[in-house]
Amino acid sequence: MTKTQEIGQNVIIENQPLKVCFVCTGNTCRSPMAMAVLNNYGNGKYIASSAGIMADKGAPINEKAKNALIRAGIESTEQNNYNDHVARQLNMGIMESADLIIGIGTGHAMMIIQSFPLLASKVTSFETPVTDPFGQSQDVYDKCLNEITEQIKNMFLLSGGVSNE
Repeated sequence: MTKTQEIGQNVIIENQPLKVCFVCTGNTCRSPMAMAVLNNYGNGKYIASSAGIMADKGAPINEKAKNALIRAGIESTEQNNYNDHVARQLNMGIMESADLIIGIGTGHAMMIIQSFPLLASKVTSFETPVTDPFGQSQDVYDKCLNEITEQIKNMFLLSGGVSNE
């Protein structure tokens, strides 16, 4: 990123890619999908990662989440390797290394701020919470990915979209 950019209420000035961490509950569905979407459509302006508030540490990306990404044409690549995703718990190290922390819902953002009040200025959330698809059909995961993609496109003013509808 080479110019000043506003995202939500945060103004970031960087000469390097903006480091964004998406946070959901378990870090196996929504936040890994959000990470993959921003890495795919961000044109190198962003380095996205993900974490969970109550992560099942070490768990892989949910198979239906992975299928939704594949069906949308978002490939797992060296720079966007969601195939090897491993769930991790949000911690101080992650908070400090990210430029921006995005809760998948306002509830996630509030929990993050409660846990890390000194870094609250880095935290924002999607405008509309994205419902957890865990345990539901592939169609629900596909719709979840569409919602995530639209919110990211709006938040970061990106073009492109998913094609699995």
